[in-house]
Amino acid sequence: MKKLGTILNLSSLIVIVLFFELVKLNNWNPQILVYEAIPFLVLLISHIQSFTRSGAWKFIHISFNNLDENEKSLRLNATRISYSLFTIFILAVLIIYHLLDLKLNMILIASFIYLAHIIPVYVVSWSGYNKK
Repeated sequence: MKKLGTILNLSSLIVIVLFFELVKLNNWNPQILVYEAIPFLVLLISHIQSFTRSGAWKFIHISFNNLDENEKSLRLNATRISYSLFTIFILAVLIIYHLLDLKLNMILIASFIYLAHIIPVYVVSWSGYNKK
């Protein structure tokens, strides 16, 4: 169930950014952005269900000194993997934006900030961690 929540969370974040870009690029009526509320609600609900209730969010953000050796190892691996993926992803997006001559917008930047905080939680959740 956590893997489904992880997929829903990441998918809804992508839908939010893509939908905003489509509205902007196609000069659609900005009032259509009200539909952004649907993927935002999915993002919020999946975050609560998959990360907050499972303890994965707390695990990533708790003091390193409060962890045992296995937890420290899991968190270090999750952090290493996630920030490697994050760096590659962000650079790929920036290259694509440059090649398409698009401007960065606040939705994209806010998504990057959210992703920077949540990607280690994705890795921990995917690994099966479940401690409150």
